[in-house]
Amino acid sequence: MDSRVIAELVLHLGRMASREALVEGLTAAQWAVLRYFARANRFSRPPSAFAAFHGTTRGTASQTIKSLESLDYLPVVRSGSAAFRRPGRLTFVGC
Repeated sequence: MDSRVIAELVLHLGRMASREALVEGLTAAQWAVLRYFARANRFSRPPSAFAAFHGTTRGTASQTIKSLESLDYLPVVRSGSAAFRRPGRLTFVGC
């Protein structure tokens, strides 16, 4: 087998494994956010840090985070500018 075929198989296995771990009703992106913030240190809590790590836009990351907040999967306390609704840091309740 050449390296390209092996790489494709590894990617396929990763996708299959991530589908097994999904909670019913959540998308793969929402699950990725939950896994990221479960391990993120206090410097890695802004949505922009998740966006950079995951290779997505800040807007997409923010919308995914908001969707998890509305579903009560991601209880957070926002600190930052209330006027612009942009948090400087996300602090998890109970963490």
